[in-house]
Amino acid sequence: MKQSIKNLKKTQIEFLDSEIASRGDIRYEGNYYYHDYFRALPFAAVRRLLAGLDVTLNRKNVLIASCGTGIDVHYLRKHYDADLTVSDLSEKSVQMALKLNKNLRAGYVEDSEQLSFADESFDYVFIAASLHHLPRPLVGLYELIRVARYGVIVIESNDNWLTRLATRFKLATEIERAGNYVYRFSAWDIKRISRAIFYKCHYVCLFAIHRIAKSELEFLILKSLNYMANLLVPSLGNYIIFFIKKE
Repeated sequence: MKQSIKNLKKTQIEFLDSEIASRGDIRYEGNYYYHDYFRALPFAAVRRLLAGLDVTLNRKNVLIASCGTGIDVHYLRKHYDADLTVSDLSEKSVQMALKLNKNLRAGYVEDSEQLSFADESFDYVFIAASLHHLPRPLVGLYELIRVARYGVIVIESNDNWLTRLATRFKLATEIERAGNYVYRFSAWDIKRISRAIFYKCHYVCLFAIHRIAKSELEFLILKSLNYMANLLVPSLGNYIIFFIKKE
């Protein structure tokens, strides 16, 4: 089992390194503007969730775990004056994150399942769409909670009957190109995890279409459909954003 986990992590590193070597960054193909609109939706949900709890990242020490090439730095920096540190299992990813984001405090090569940081080293820990890349996502989540002083903010895939149906009919991914199984978190999962360690959890669900529009018309159609889905049935969305508050 240990060897299997080791091999899974090695595969992840090799995939990330090959993506960086071939493209210089980890991005989806297609029109970046249209992609970025939908990518920004979960981050907007993070801001609303934290604001509703009177939580701010301003002037806080924040770790962005499993950062990839640091794309998430842009979204956090745009709305918060936070002291940001990044970490990732891939050394090349960390190097690229530091290169693309000059205002980072530091970058570390770290396994999110076994961080070298002391308990409560950071005010907050943030991780976006990366827990499901870990061989043991729950181990990683507990480790992030350990190194956070006030709480952990997570953007992840949502587990519900619609996403399970989409996966069954190959409309959603179960095994990603990097070789990892896509572990999806349900609202009930988050509640039980938090209750087990006597912390509070807060969450929202939403749709954020992964498809990249190839034209302005297609973009407007997808945007409208996405808006209506979030208005009517957000709980069936493909994303869950949750905040585990340590108190």
